[in-house]
Amino acid sequence: MRPTLIAILLVSTPVSPGLRPPDRESLLAADRAASTVSVEQGFRRAVGEALAENGILLYSGAPIVQGRDVGALLAAQPLLGSLVVRWQPLRAEMSRDGEFGVTWGVTITLPRAEREAEPRLGKYVTVWRWSSLDGWRAVAMVHLGVVPPSRTVAIDVPVEWPSLVGGGVFVSADRAFAGRAARDGASAAFAAYADSAAVTFPASGEVLRGPVEIGASLEKQSGLAWHWYPVASAAAESGDLGFTIGQSEIVDTASPGHPSSFGKYLTIWRWGSDGSPRYILDAGNGRPAP
Repeated sequence: MRPTLIAILLVSTPVSPGLRPPDRESLLAADRAASTVSVEQGFRRAVGEALAENGILLYSGAPIVQGRDVGALLAAQPLLGSLVVRWQPLRAEMSRDGEFGVTWGVTITLPRAEREAEPRLGKYVTVWRWSSLDGWRAVAMVHLGVVPPSRTVAIDVPVEWPSLVGGGVFVSADRAFAGRAARDGASAAFAAYADSAAVTFPASGEVLRGPVEIGASLEKQSGLAWHWYPVASAAAESGDLGFTIGQSEIVDTASPGHPSSFGKYLTIWRWGSDGSPRYILDAGNGRPAP
C-alpha cells in the first residue's frame, strides 16, 4: 500500500438539508458527536463513521493505516471492546476558506465493566474536511493513551511507507524541520519551527506550549538523534492550514549498540506572522520496528 495525497475537488453544490454550515461551532459539534458515538457504540464505530474513505489513523503501537486498513486494524484489537473511550475538544482551528479544520483535546478511557476504575487520560488530534454532501469528515486522526502499545495486535500492512515526492509547502517545511533536527538537534529544531502558540504532546504525557517551553523540554534529552520524513499530507484549498504525517526514528547514540525507537507523527501547519510555515500542533506515537 502506498500513501496517497488526501485531496478533495471543490464543487459548487448546494448544502444538503440538515447540514450546518462550516464554522467553528459545527466543527466542534462534529467532534463531540464522534465522542458520543464512541461512548454509546464503541471506539471502532466512532472512528469508522468519522473518518473519510481514505482517512488515515495513527493508532498506538501500529503502523500508519489508511482507508480499509483502518477498519481491519481496529477489528483486530480485542481490548477495544472492553473500553469506554470519550473525548473532549479543547481547541479548534479553521482554515481561511472555512472548509478545513483541526480539533484537539483530552481523551478519557475506562474499562466498560468497571466504571469506578481509575480513568486513563490521553490526548487526541483530528483533522477534518468539510463537503456540502457529507459535512465534516475526518481525514487524519491520532489518539494517545487509549490502549497501551504492548496490547496492540498487529495486522498484515506495510510497516514502512515511502517518503513523499513533492507535496507542497508544508511538506517542504517538514523536510527542512527534520534537516534542522539532524544538523542542530531536536531542541533547536522544535523551537525554531514552532508557532508562538504551538502545542506538542510528548510521550511523557505533558502538554507543552510555545517555542521556549518545547525547546527546553528537549534539551534534557541529550544523546538522542532524531530523524523523520513525511509520507502523507493535505492542506486547505486556501493554503493557510495543513498537515503532514510521517515516520520517525530516535537513536540513542549514548547507549551501547545505539538502540532506536520508531514512531509516527501528525504535525499541523499554518503560516506564521513572519510569512514562513510554522507548526501549531505536533503529536505522535510508536510503531513497530521495520
